[in-house]
Amino acid sequence: MRQLLAAFSDQIGTQILSIEALCGAGDLATLAREAHSLAGCSGNFGALKLSRLAREIETACENADAEGSARLVSRLSAAAAEASAGLRDWLSIEGCPGVLPTRHRRSRRAQGKPVSRV
Repeated sequence: MRQLLAAFSDQIGTQILSIEALCGAGDLATLAREAHSLAGCSGNFGALKLSRLAREIETACENADAEGSARLVSRLSAAAAEASAGLRDWLSIEGCPGVLPTRHRRSRRAQGKPVSRV
């Protein structure tokens, strides 16, 4: 699992470089496909903020909004860095048991505390 997560971090770095180059070249069709790929990959690894941003880029490209897509692409590196840092933190906290948690804190039920039923 650690190797898979490390490969993900490397892959998103390469994808972001490609996305930035495509954005600079104004190739919205290819940019939309690359953003779609990044959205799926990052979503599979639980990097939901990065995935949503990539989907927004894809939509902007499909709407032929070059200015909007460029604005979104400019935020991509920071979102990817945040996702990578989150995965590194998770690996150090959880010990990588095999499945990404939805959150780091244990649920009330897992802690043996009563769960209210509203």
